[in-house]
Amino acid sequence: MSETIPAVSIIVPAYNAERWLQGCVDSIRAQTMENFECILVDDGSADGTPALCDRIAQTDARFRVVHIPNSGPAAARNAALRIARGRWIACADSDDWLIPQELEYALRAQKEAPDSFVVWNSTRSLEDAQGQRTAPYQIQLLPRSQMEIMHYTGNGTTLFVHVWNKLFDGDLIRNRQIWFNEQLGRANTSGGEDVDFVRRYMACLPEDPLIAYLPMPLYCHTLNTTDSIIRTVVERNAAAGSLLDEPQPGYLAHIMAELGEKAARVPGLWDMSAEQVFPFMQHYMRTLCFGLWCARQLHEPLPKGFWKDERLQKLLGWCAANRIHIAYWLPLRLRWRRMAEQMYVWSQLHNPNFGHFDWLFYYIEGAKKWKRPDTL
Repeated sequence: MSETIPAVSIIVPAYNAERWLQGCVDSIRAQTMENFECILVDDGSADGTPALCDRIAQTDARFRVVHIPNSGPAAARNAALRIARGRWIACADSDDWLIPQELEYALRAQKEAPDSFVVWNSTRSLEDAQGQRTAPYQIQLLPRSQMEIMHYTGNGTTLFVHVWNKLFDGDLIRNRQIWFNEQLGRANTSGGEDVDFVRRYMACLPEDPLIAYLPMPLYCHTLNTTDSIIRTVVERNAAAGSLLDEPQPGYLAHIMAELGEKAARVPGLWDMSAEQVFPFMQHYMRTLCFGLWCARQLHEPLPKGFWKDERLQKLLGWCAANRIHIAYWLPLRLRWRRMAEQMYVWSQLHNPNFGHFDWLFYYIEGAKKWKRPDTL
Protein backbone atom coordinates (compact mmCIF):
# COMPACT_ATOMS: atom_id res chain seq x y z
CA MET A 1 0.00 0.00 0.00
CA SER A 2 1.37 3.39 -0.96
CA GLU A 3 1.99 5.95 1.78
CA THR A 4 -0.67 8.63 2.09
CA ILE A 5 0.66 12.08 1.24
CA PRO A 6 -0.55 14.64 3.81
CA ALA A 7 -2.41 17.69 2.56
CA VAL A 8 -0.58 19.98 4.98
CA SER A 9 2.79 19.88 6.73
CA ILE A 10 2.79 21.81 10.01
CA ILE A 11 6.24 22.97 11.13
CA VAL A 12 6.87 23.50 14.84
CA PRO A 13 10.39 24.51 16.00
CA ALA A 14 10.90 23.83 19.70
CA TYR A 15 13.66 25.16 21.92
CA ASN A 16 13.44 24.46 25.66
CA ALA A 17 9.69 24.16 25.18
CA GLU A 18 8.97 21.31 27.59
CA ARG A 19 6.41 23.35 29.56
CA TRP A 20 4.42 24.51 26.54
CA LEU A 21 4.84 22.07 23.69
CA GLN A 22 2.21 19.57 24.81
CA GLY A 23 -0.52 22.22 24.68
CA CYS A 24 0.48 23.17 21.14
CA VAL A 25 0.54 19.54 20.07
CA ASP A 26 -2.87 18.87 21.63
CA SER A 27 -4.34 21.75 19.63
CA ILE A 28 -2.85 20.28 16.45
CA ARG A 29 -4.22 16.84 17.24
CA ALA A 30 -7.65 18.43 17.71
CA GLN A 31 -7.76 19.72 14.12
CA THR A 32 -11.01 18.93 12.31
CA MET A 33 -8.95 18.34 9.15
CA GLU A 34 -6.93 15.24 10.01
CA ASN A 35 -4.87 14.71 6.84
CA PHE A 36 -1.73 16.46 8.03
CA GLU A 37 1.76 15.77 9.21
CA CYS A 38 3.42 17.75 11.96
CA ILE A 39 7.20 18.07 12.00
CA LEU A 40 8.58 18.85 15.45
CA VAL A 41 12.12 20.24 15.31
CA ASP A 42 14.04 20.03 18.56
CA ASP A 43 16.49 22.92 18.25
CA GLY A 44 19.18 21.62 20.61
CA SER A 45 17.04 21.96 23.72
CA ALA A 46 18.64 21.57 27.14
CA ASP A 47 15.44 20.54 28.98
CA GLY A 48 13.03 17.65 28.44
CA THR A 49 11.91 18.80 24.98
CA PRO A 50 13.84 16.13 22.99
CA ALA A 51 12.29 13.27 24.97
CA LEU A 52 8.83 14.83 24.81
CA CYS A 53 9.06 15.17 21.02
CA ASP A 54 10.05 11.51 20.72
CA ARG A 55 7.16 10.37 22.93
CA ILE A 56 4.67 12.39 20.88
CA ALA A 57 5.90 10.84 17.63
CA GLN A 58 5.71 7.34 19.11
CA THR A 59 2.04 7.75 20.01
CA ASP A 60 0.81 9.49 16.82
CA ALA A 61 2.17 8.57 13.38
CA ARG A 62 1.24 11.98 12.00
CA PHE A 63 4.05 13.54 14.05
CA ARG A 64 7.69 13.37 12.98
CA VAL A 65 10.74 14.56 14.89
CA VAL A 66 14.00 16.14 13.81
CA HIS A 67 16.81 16.80 16.31
CA ILE A 68 19.39 19.44 15.39
CA PRO A 69 22.11 21.34 17.29
CA ASN A 70 20.89 24.69 18.58
CA SER A 71 20.84 26.90 15.49
CA GLY A 72 17.83 29.20 15.86
CA PRO A 73 14.24 29.10 14.54
CA ALA A 74 15.20 29.80 10.91
CA ALA A 75 17.49 26.76 10.74
CA ALA A 76 14.89 24.66 12.57
CA ARG A 77 12.18 25.56 10.07
CA ASN A 78 14.52 24.88 7.16
CA ALA A 79 15.26 21.44 8.55
CA ALA A 80 11.52 20.73 8.50
CA LEU A 81 10.99 22.25 5.04
CA ARG A 82 13.58 19.88 3.59
CA ILE A 83 11.57 16.82 4.59
CA ALA A 84 8.01 18.20 4.43
CA ARG A 85 5.75 16.10 2.21
CA GLY A 86 2.58 18.22 2.29
CA ARG A 87 1.28 20.15 -0.70
CA TRP A 88 0.70 23.02 1.70
CA ILE A 89 2.86 24.33 4.54
CA ALA A 90 1.68 25.85 7.83
CA CYS A 91 3.76 26.98 10.81
CA ALA A 92 3.26 27.22 14.55
CA ASP A 93 5.34 28.33 17.51
CA SER A 94 5.80 25.75 20.25
CA ASP A 95 3.99 27.83 22.90
CA ASP A 96 0.98 28.73 20.73
CA TRP A 97 -2.41 27.14 20.04
CA LEU A 98 -4.31 26.35 16.86
CA ILE A 99 -8.10 26.64 16.80
CA PRO A 100 -9.58 23.24 15.73
CA GLN A 101 -10.86 24.58 12.39
CA GLU A 102 -7.63 26.30 11.33
CA LEU A 103 -6.52 23.78 8.72
CA GLU A 104 -10.06 22.97 7.59
CA TYR A 105 -10.93 26.62 6.96
CA ALA A 106 -7.55 27.40 5.37
CA LEU A 107 -7.85 24.57 2.86
CA ARG A 108 -11.48 25.48 2.16
CA ALA A 109 -10.42 29.04 1.37
CA GLN A 110 -7.62 27.78 -0.87
CA LYS A 111 -10.07 25.59 -2.76
CA GLU A 112 -12.58 28.43 -3.18
CA ALA A 113 -9.88 30.87 -4.34
CA PRO A 114 -7.09 28.71 -5.80
CA ASP A 115 -5.04 31.67 -7.03
CA SER A 116 -5.05 33.42 -3.65
CA PHE A 117 -2.66 33.56 -0.71
CA VAL A 118 -4.59 32.40 2.36
CA VAL A 119 -4.07 34.39 5.57
CA TRP A 120 -6.06 34.25 8.81
CA ASN A 121 -6.62 36.33 11.91
CA SER A 122 -5.02 35.61 15.28
CA THR A 123 -5.48 36.53 18.93
CA ARG A 124 -3.30 36.77 22.03
CA SER A 125 -6.17 35.81 24.32
CA LEU A 126 -6.72 32.13 25.06
CA GLU A 127 -10.28 32.97 26.10
CA ASP A 128 -10.93 34.53 22.68
CA ALA A 129 -9.37 31.49 21.06
CA GLN A 130 -11.63 29.13 22.99
CA GLY A 131 -14.62 31.18 21.88
CA GLN A 132 -13.71 30.61 18.23
CA ARG A 133 -14.31 26.84 18.44
CA THR A 134 -17.79 27.33 17.00
CA ALA A 135 -16.96 30.30 14.75
CA PRO A 136 -18.63 30.06 11.33
CA TYR A 137 -16.50 30.11 8.20
CA GLN A 138 -16.02 33.56 6.64
CA ILE A 139 -13.74 34.78 3.87
CA GLN A 140 -12.73 38.17 2.46
CA LEU A 141 -11.13 38.40 -0.99
CA LEU A 142 -9.17 41.54 -1.84
CA PRO A 143 -5.90 42.44 -3.56
CA ARG A 144 -2.99 42.77 -1.16
CA SER A 145 -2.80 46.56 -1.59
CA GLN A 146 -6.36 46.96 -0.33
CA MET A 147 -6.16 44.23 2.28
CA GLU A 148 -3.13 45.70 4.05
CA ILE A 149 -4.76 49.13 4.24
CA MET A 150 -7.89 47.60 5.78
CA HIS A 151 -5.83 45.77 8.41
CA TYR A 152 -3.35 48.34 9.65
CA THR A 153 -2.50 48.54 13.33
CA GLY A 154 -0.75 51.38 15.11
CA ASN A 155 2.59 49.97 13.93
CA GLY A 156 1.53 49.12 10.40
CA THR A 157 -0.07 46.01 9.01
CA THR A 158 0.79 42.72 10.69
CA LEU A 159 -0.85 40.51 8.07
CA PHE A 160 2.37 39.92 6.19
CA VAL A 161 4.84 39.72 9.09
CA HIS A 162 4.41 36.31 10.72
CA VAL A 163 4.49 32.81 9.25
CA TRP A 164 2.07 31.21 11.69
CA ASN A 165 -1.11 32.69 10.16
CA LYS A 166 -0.57 31.69 6.55
CA LEU A 167 -0.93 28.74 4.20
CA PHE A 168 2.18 28.49 2.04
CA ASP A 169 2.41 26.65 -1.28
CA GLY A 170 4.90 23.83 -0.68
CA ASP A 171 5.52 23.32 -4.39
CA LEU A 172 6.34 27.00 -4.84
CA ILE A 173 8.75 26.90 -1.90
CA ARG A 174 10.52 23.83 -3.27
CA ASN A 175 10.61 24.97 -6.90
CA ARG A 176 11.82 28.49 -6.11
CA GLN A 177 14.12 27.38 -3.28
CA ILE A 178 12.65 29.77 -0.71
CA TRP A 179 14.39 29.17 2.61
CA PHE A 180 14.50 30.99 5.92
CA ASN A 181 17.57 33.21 6.33
CA GLU A 182 19.52 31.43 9.06
CA GLN A 183 21.49 34.59 9.89
CA LEU A 184 18.29 36.14 11.24
CA GLY A 185 16.38 35.31 14.40
CA ARG A 186 19.31 34.13 16.50
CA ALA A 187 19.98 35.53 19.97
CA ASN A 188 22.70 37.87 18.68
CA THR A 189 20.53 39.42 15.96
CA SER A 190 17.42 41.60 15.91
CA GLY A 191 15.19 38.82 14.54
CA GLY A 192 13.12 39.28 11.42
CA GLU A 193 13.37 35.82 9.86
CA ASP A 194 9.57 35.60 9.62
CA VAL A 195 8.98 38.84 7.72
CA ASP A 196 12.04 38.21 5.53
CA PHE A 197 10.67 34.80 4.49
CA VAL A 198 7.16 36.16 3.86
CA ARG A 199 8.51 39.00 1.72
CA ARG A 200 10.60 36.69 -0.44
CA TYR A 201 7.71 34.24 -0.74
CA MET A 202 5.32 36.99 -1.81
CA ALA A 203 7.87 38.27 -4.32
CA CYS A 204 7.28 34.98 -6.16
CA LEU A 205 3.52 35.62 -6.36
CA PRO A 206 1.81 37.76 -9.02
CA GLU A 207 2.03 41.52 -8.48
CA ASP A 208 -0.55 42.70 -5.93
CA PRO A 209 -1.77 39.13 -5.33
CA LEU A 210 -5.27 38.21 -4.27
CA ILE A 211 -5.50 37.62 -0.50
CA ALA A 212 -8.05 35.23 0.95
CA TYR A 213 -8.43 36.51 4.50
CA LEU A 214 -10.22 34.57 7.23
CA PRO A 215 -11.34 37.18 9.81
CA MET A 216 -12.07 34.77 12.65
CA PRO A 217 -9.04 34.24 14.96
CA LEU A 218 -7.78 30.75 14.12
CA TYR A 219 -4.46 31.00 15.94
CA CYS A 220 -3.59 32.00 19.50
CA HIS A 221 -0.16 33.60 19.71
CA THR A 222 1.48 33.89 23.13
CA LEU A 223 4.92 34.77 24.44
CA ASN A 224 5.22 32.29 27.28
CA THR A 225 8.59 30.81 26.50
CA THR A 226 11.17 32.46 28.73
CA ASP A 227 13.94 30.96 26.58
CA SER A 228 12.40 32.03 23.29
CA ILE A 229 14.48 33.91 20.73
CA ILE A 230 11.91 36.72 20.64
CA ARG A 231 12.07 37.33 24.38
CA THR A 232 15.89 37.22 24.31
CA VAL A 233 16.06 39.86 21.60
CA VAL A 234 13.43 42.10 23.22
CA GLU A 235 15.07 41.98 26.63
CA ARG A 236 18.52 42.65 25.20
CA ASN A 237 17.33 45.67 23.24
CA ALA A 238 15.42 47.07 26.22
CA ALA A 239 18.47 46.68 28.45
CA ALA A 240 20.55 48.56 25.90
CA GLY A 241 17.99 51.37 25.82
CA SER A 242 17.60 51.05 22.05
CA LEU A 243 13.98 52.17 21.94
CA LEU A 244 14.58 54.83 19.30
CA ASP A 245 14.96 53.54 15.77
CA GLU A 246 18.11 54.27 13.82
CA PRO A 247 17.64 57.36 11.59
CA GLN A 248 17.23 56.30 7.96
CA PRO A 249 18.78 58.35 5.13
CA GLY A 250 16.23 59.73 2.69
CA TYR A 251 13.39 58.21 4.69
CA LEU A 252 10.99 61.13 4.37
CA ALA A 253 11.06 61.06 0.55
CA HIS A 254 10.74 57.27 0.66
CA ILE A 255 7.66 57.27 2.88
CA MET A 256 6.01 60.00 0.80
CA ALA A 257 6.54 57.92 -2.33
CA GLU A 258 5.16 54.85 -0.55
CA LEU A 259 2.06 56.75 0.56
CA GLY A 260 1.49 57.96 -2.99
CA GLU A 261 1.89 54.45 -4.36
CA LYS A 262 -0.64 53.00 -1.92
CA ALA A 263 -3.13 55.78 -2.70
CA ALA A 264 -2.75 55.09 -6.43
CA ARG A 265 -3.38 51.38 -5.89
CA VAL A 266 -6.56 51.92 -3.87
CA PRO A 267 -9.00 54.21 -5.70
CA GLY A 268 -11.19 56.11 -3.29
CA LEU A 269 -8.74 55.76 -0.39
CA TRP A 270 -9.28 59.36 0.75
CA ASP A 271 -13.04 58.86 0.74
CA MET A 272 -13.02 55.76 2.96
CA SER A 273 -14.59 55.92 6.41
CA ALA A 274 -12.66 56.18 9.66
CA GLU A 275 -13.75 52.67 10.63
CA GLN A 276 -12.06 51.34 7.50
CA VAL A 277 -8.78 53.22 7.36
CA PHE A 278 -8.10 55.09 10.61
CA PRO A 279 -5.12 52.88 11.61
CA PHE A 280 -3.62 53.37 8.16
CA MET A 281 -3.88 57.17 8.41
CA GLN A 282 -2.49 57.21 11.93
CA HIS A 283 0.42 55.01 10.90
CA TYR A 284 1.46 57.30 8.06
CA MET A 285 1.20 60.45 10.16
CA ARG A 286 3.45 58.92 12.78
CA THR A 287 5.82 57.67 10.09
CA LEU A 288 6.07 61.16 8.60
CA CYS A 289 7.03 62.49 12.04
CA PHE A 290 9.71 59.81 12.19
CA GLY A 291 10.89 60.91 8.74
CA LEU A 292 11.20 64.51 9.92
CA TRP A 293 13.19 63.30 12.93
CA CYS A 294 15.48 61.23 10.66
CA ALA A 295 16.16 64.22 8.44
CA ARG A 296 17.15 66.37 11.44
CA GLN A 297 19.37 63.68 12.94
CA LEU A 298 21.19 63.23 9.62
CA HIS A 299 21.22 66.96 8.77
CA GLU A 300 19.25 66.36 5.57
CA PRO A 301 17.11 69.04 3.91
CA LEU A 302 13.39 68.34 3.62
CA PRO A 303 12.18 67.18 0.20
CA LYS A 304 11.42 70.16 -2.01
CA GLY A 305 7.88 71.42 -1.43
CA PHE A 306 7.28 68.93 1.40
CA TRP A 307 4.79 71.00 3.39
CA LYS A 308 2.66 71.69 0.30
CA ASP A 309 2.97 68.20 -1.14
CA GLU A 310 -0.40 66.91 -2.36
CA ARG A 311 0.08 63.57 -0.61
CA LEU A 312 0.63 65.24 2.76
CA GLN A 313 -2.30 67.56 2.18
CA LYS A 314 -4.56 64.61 1.29
CA LEU A 315 -3.58 62.88 4.53
CA LEU A 316 -4.18 65.96 6.65
CA GLY A 317 -7.38 66.74 4.75
CA TRP A 318 -8.80 63.29 5.46
CA CYS A 319 -8.54 63.92 9.22
CA ALA A 320 -10.12 67.35 8.93
CA ALA A 321 -12.96 66.13 6.70
CA ASN A 322 -13.77 63.23 9.04
CA ARG A 323 -13.08 65.20 12.25
CA ILE A 324 -10.86 62.39 13.50
CA HIS A 325 -8.26 63.35 16.09
CA ILE A 326 -4.77 61.93 15.61
CA ALA A 327 -2.03 63.14 17.94
CA TYR A 328 0.34 64.01 15.09
CA TRP A 329 -2.20 65.96 13.01
CA LEU A 330 -1.96 69.42 14.58
CA PRO A 331 1.87 69.69 14.56
CA LEU A 332 1.91 68.60 10.91
CA ARG A 333 -1.00 70.86 10.01
CA LEU A 334 0.72 73.87 11.61
CA ARG A 335 4.11 72.86 10.17
CA TRP A 336 5.40 72.70 13.74
CA ARG A 337 8.30 70.48 12.82
CA ARG A 338 10.07 70.20 16.15
CA MET A 339 6.85 69.27 17.93
CA ALA A 340 6.02 66.66 15.28
CA GLU A 341 9.45 65.11 15.82
CA GLN A 342 9.07 65.31 19.59
CA MET A 343 5.71 63.52 19.44
CA TYR A 344 7.40 60.64 17.61
CA VAL A 345 10.19 60.49 20.22
CA TRP A 346 7.76 60.59 23.15
CA SER A 347 5.55 57.89 21.64
CA GLN A 348 8.55 55.66 21.00
CA LEU A 349 9.87 56.12 24.53
CA HIS A 350 6.39 55.75 26.09
CA ASN A 351 6.93 59.14 27.70
CA PRO A 352 3.81 60.47 29.51
CA ASN A 353 4.29 63.82 27.78
CA PHE A 354 2.93 62.21 24.64
CA GLY A 355 -0.44 61.69 26.34
CA HIS A 356 -0.43 65.18 27.85
CA PHE A 357 0.13 66.88 24.49
CA ASP A 358 -2.23 64.49 22.73
CA TRP A 359 -5.08 65.76 24.94
CA LEU A 360 -3.89 69.36 24.64
CA PHE A 361 -4.02 69.15 20.85
CA TYR A 362 -7.46 67.54 21.04
CA TYR A 363 -8.85 70.50 22.98
CA ILE A 364 -7.14 73.01 20.71
CA GLU A 365 -8.83 71.33 17.74
CA GLY A 366 -12.23 71.78 19.32
CA ALA A 367 -12.59 68.74 21.56
CA LYS A 368 -16.17 67.48 21.21
CA LYS A 369 -16.28 68.45 17.55
CA TRP A 370 -13.62 65.82 16.86
CA LYS A 371 -13.70 62.08 17.48
CA ARG A 372 -10.98 60.36 19.45
CA PRO A 373 -9.70 56.96 18.24
CA ASP A 374 -11.16 55.10 21.23
CA THR A 375 -14.68 56.17 20.18
CA LEU A 376 -14.50 54.65 16.70
